[in-house]
Amino acid sequence: MKPLCAPMRITVIALLGVSLGAPAQAQRGQAPEPLSGGPWDLETESGPIHVTVLTNELESPWSLVFLPDGDMLLAERPGRLRVIRNGVLDPTPIDGLPDMFTQSISGLFGVVLHPDFEDNRLIYFAYPKPHTDDQQLL
Repeated sequence: MKPLCAPMRITVIALLGVSLGAPAQAQRGQAPEPLSGGPWDLETESGPIHVTVLTNELESPWSLVFLPDGDMLLAERPGRLRVIRNGVLDPTPIDGLPDMFTQSISGLFGVVLHPDFEDNRLIYFAYPKPHTDDQQLL
């Protein structure tokens, strides 16, 4: 059987962060090893993948969206929105986000562009809103 289209090369960009939780390695008494080196070319069942590490300076990266110009917006769970321009993490988080509850496993989760983002510049966020009773939950 002939494939419907030629195999395509997929590039995977690794955006690594420091986890505040207890990863399996830490539970076994081992410190997690940061991913370094690369890039790597891997062969998968679906075809080749090219993996490149852009940064390991993130804290609990949660979601990623590509902007029309190729830059990336990245949500960090502790409540920061970051941008990666030309493959480099901007050291200053984007300001102006609403207040959010960021204790324990709560925080900034999803980030999605409006379908007409290029015209209206709307970005949607998923996050828990702080409440006066939040301290009682901890």
